[in-house]
Amino acid sequence: MKSFCYILVLILFFACKPTETTTISITVMADRTDTLTIDKPNVLLVKSLSGLDTDPTFGIDFRFQHIGNTDFNPVYSAKLKPASFLDNNLERKVTTARFYKDIDTLFKSENRRSYSYRSSSILIPLAIQLKKLQQLNTSKKILVLFSDGYECSSLLNVYNQDRISLLNNPEDLAQKLKKQLELPNDLSDITLYLIYHPKTTEDNRLFSCVCLLYKELFKGSGLNIRIGMEQKLNR
Repeated sequence: MKSFCYILVLILFFACKPTETTTISITVMADRTDTLTIDKPNVLLVKSLSGLDTDPTFGIDFRFQHIGNTDFNPVYSAKLKPASFLDNNLERKVTTARFYKDIDTLFKSENRRSYSYRSSSILIPLAIQLKKLQQLNTSKKILVLFSDGYECSSLLNVYNQDRISLLNNPEDLAQKLKKQLELPNDLSDITLYLIYHPKTTEDNRLFSCVCLLYKELFKGSGLNIRIGMEQKLNR
C-alpha cells in the first residue's frame, strides 16, 4: 500500500510540474522610424501565434522591443506559465486574459507615442534577439519584425552608398554584412516573420531586395523566414 501511494505521489508531482518544452517564445520588434507606412503590432497577432486557442495549457515567453536609431533599446517582457491538467480552468482563463491585457495595454501605449528617429538600426538588434531566442529551451520560437528593412546605420545604408548594391546584387551585400555581424550558426528552430506592405512600385522593388538580402544573410542557418502573415477572418 505504501509503495502504491508513493508511486501515485510521484505521478501527480510530474504531472503538475510544468516543463519548458510546453512554452512558446514570441518576440515582437517594431520599427518606429516610419510610423506612417509601417504596420503597428497588436495583441491579436500574439493571440494568433500563441496556440492557446488549441491548447490553453501552453506557456508564453513574450518580449517586445522598439527599433530606432540605436542598436540597444529597452526590452519589455511578460510571461504566462504553463498550466497542468489539475489547474483550475476558470483561474487559468483569468490569468490568460490578464496576460493578454498587459500586452494589449503595452502595444496601445507604445503605438500612441511620437517618434522622431532619423536613422534606423535594424540588423544588429535583430541579431541580438535571434541569439536570445536560440538560447531558450522552448518548444516553439517566433520573432515578428514590423519593418520595411530600410536600414540607415554605420553597418548598412540603403538610402545612400549601399542602395545600388542592394538593388543589383543583394547576395554579395549579404556576404559583406556576414563578416560584420555576429550571427548564430543554428537558427533552425526559429521562425522570422517580416511584416511590411509596400505602397508603391519602387517601394515594392526595394523591399523585395531587402527580403532577398535577409534570406541570403541567414542562408545555411536554418532560419525559417516568412514574408507577411495571414489574417484570419473570425465569424
